[in-house]
Amino acid sequence: MSNKDVANHRRSNWPSAAALIIGFAFLWLPLGQHGFLYEHWMKFGTFMMPFLIFAALSFGSQLGPAAIKSPKFIALALLCAYLIHQFEEHWIDVFGNVYAFQASVNGIIATLTEGPADPTRPLTAGGIFVINTSLVWLVGFIAIGTAPNRVFPTLCMAGIVLVNGLVHIAGTHAFSAYTPG
Repeated sequence: MSNKDVANHRRSNWPSAAALIIGFAFLWLPLGQHGFLYEHWMKFGTFMMPFLIFAALSFGSQLGPAAIKSPKFIALALLCAYLIHQFEEHWIDVFGNVYAFQASVNGIIATLTEGPADPTRPLTAGGIFVINTSLVWLVGFIAIGTAPNRVFPTLCMAGIVLVNGLVHIAGTHAFSAYTPG
């Protein structure tokens, strides 16, 4: 890549970076609406899916094997898969329970520590919000925005999806019961 190409590429990333920063500022600085966000963040992710799919279709005019193998498409697919997972894990699980993950995890922790069961502690709604928006959504958006020049964020997103899946499968086998997610 020539110096001119690098400069043009850096300039072309500024709108994406600005949109990402503004989007997360609106998400993280809700002007006193933290309770609302803690309860409804996963719905924003679910409703974001059509826009992400539209973005995937606009990545290029080619929708063939080359486009599907691109790091940008893979990062987008991983983020979309995780958003679907968050819908089931944090909004409505397969049995129709709403917001069941927090109570489930806190019950497991209480059982393991032989302490009193508190459905809101130690895993709080705020903690769930921070973990999922900063460690999943942000990594996913960075992976989409920096691909194909930097594949490390895409590898991080793949690792997040893989580790999360393995933890849920191990938890289901260890407790011989369904766990939300």
